[in-house]
Amino acid sequence: MNKRILFVLCIAASILLSCSKDQLSEMHYKKRIIGEWVLEDRLKVSSSHGEPLAERISYRFKEDGTFSGEYLAAKILHESLLLTTETTYTGRFELVNESTALNLMEEGSDPVLFKILSLTDDALTLEDREGRTTSYVKQADE
Repeated sequence: MNKRILFVLCIAASILLSCSKDQLSEMHYKKRIIGEWVLEDRLKVSSSHGEPLAERISYRFKEDGTFSGEYLAAKILHESLLLTTETTYTGRFELVNESTALNLMEEGSDPVLFKILSLTDDALTLEDREGRTTSYVKQADE
């Protein structure tokens, strides 16, 4: 009986040890990225016409590897005319390059790759191909 228990423990240990550090890191990052992220510091107040008065950009990453996003903007076109724009998008996402990059595959578009500069439980900073960085704040679960 003790030999069987020891044998089962040895198999369980070998299975756990067979996961590489990269696989564990990827699982940890994927767990962290799940949820809704909203772009920080995008509220603009501008007196010039046509410039965004307020913007909101958000992504929602789901456990099944899909994402949805939303872009909302309000612009003043004339003294009293307010134009609002709303764009939504959906697709798949994956963590690549040993969880150092986020690949967004929007339906009907070419994939977009972002370098992950930092990812914590409540903050995400990405860098695009042109070197522009954007920081997101994780929203509390509803």
